[in-house]
Amino acid sequence: MEPEVQQFLQKIVVTIFLGLIWMLINTLAGIKWGYAFFENGIEIGNIIFYIWMLGSLGVLLWYYWKIWKKDILS
Repeated sequence: MEPEVQQFLQKIVVTIFLGLIWMLINTLAGIKWGYAFFENGIEIGNIIFYIWMLGSLGVLLWYYWKIWKKDILS
């Protein structure tokens, strides 16, 4: 396989894998453990969950930008 194609496919796989892991973690914490819902009003767990979710989304998008900004074979 050509090195350019291999690196491009690696970028795609890393992007999809990290996105799925991010969604899995936030779904587990938000829905399974109940931190995404305000059942008894706003609690500290809800606040920490939403801060974590937005912060980790920012880091994920920054990392995506860093990966896709690089030229292939550099």
